[in-house]
Amino acid sequence: MIPVTSAPFQWPDYARLDAYRRRHHERYVRHIAAMPRKLMCQECGGGGDIVDTAGYGQVEQVWQCGWCEGTGYVTPHTRGLWLRSRRKPNA
Repeated sequence: MIPVTSAPFQWPDYARLDAYRRRHHERYVRHIAAMPRKLMCQECGGGGDIVDTAGYGQVEQVWQCGWCEGTGYVTPHTRGLWLRSRRKPNA
């Protein structure tokens, strides 16, 4: 017989996770608004949304930019992270 050491599976509390996500986004928007030095997001071009066109322009999806969270601006630290993520590794 195999001993059961883990608890039975429990679904995550999606309502709580969604509330945490909303609170984080509100804090980020307030933080960006209070910053004296804002940098425009290079991933979305400052628009806050990324438009993905599949095929011949027939299907279009709009996604919120993950770097600026839809504000169009990033902090200098986030810009540095973005630049490091774009750097090609040495071969």
